[in-house]
Amino acid sequence: NEALTLAMVEQHLNSLLPSSTLSQLQPYFKAARQHLGNIPQNERIRSWLNKVRTVPPAQPLLPPGVKPAVQHTVFEALLADRQLEIKYLKRGEDKAVEYRIHPLAAVQRGSITYLYCRIFDYDDLRTLALHRIQFATMLEEAAKAPPGFSIDDEINSGKFGFGEGKQVRLEAIFYNGAGEHLFETSLSNDQILTELEDGSVKLVATVADTPQLAWWLLGLGDGVEVVKPAALRQSIADTITRMHKIYQS
Repeated sequence: NEALTLAMVEQHLNSLLPSSTLSQLQPYFKAARQHLGNIPQNERIRSWLNKVRTVPPAQPLLPPGVKPAVQHTVFEALLADRQLEIKYLKRGEDKAVEYRIHPLAAVQRGSITYLYCRIFDYDDLRTLALHRIQFATMLEEAAKAPPGFSIDDEINSGKFGFGEGKQVRLEAIFYNGAGEHLFETSLSNDQILTELEDGSVKLVATVADTPQLAWWLLGLGDGVEVVKPAALRQSIADTITRMHKIYQS
């Protein structure tokens, strides 16, 4: 059981563990592989590794390349609560920008790992893609988080849907079974689902107003109609109008 657990840790958490931790775990990973390799192929405990997988719920994307030296330095600074000096290449730019940052958390979102941080000593928090960091140096100064900072609160507010954390009351109608999954996987803790006479389903839920929400709704195509808020409904309608013009050309 211990060997199986270590094998799954190596398989699934390699990209999120600091280098120092990985180095310390390498002998255990090796011993686990050897132990599992000595177990007959038909033994249930060994076969588990061939029976469990994780797949993304959206279109899978290949992860961008992250410089190993950068990942090592960033994760070590995060582990030690130390500031970093980095060179960051924004998308579409030719020249990297130098920042001094306070790393606060690493978050893997799909195929991309993001660093949540303060830039210089500003109070606002920023999200930097790890693969866009060209160079990183750990500093002696301690990284300082805002009072009461919690990465879980930031995630729950919708910041990693790339919004501002504004909460809205979403009302939507789902057609032709498009909302069936919401009966088992709720959109929010206060979600209310009502089955209507025509077989459609009405949803009312408090959610973060983010681009991720709009992408999800648009991905359902004609299976959903946004009723409220009015601004989101109009935004969805405008997008559909532009799409119609593209496909009519």
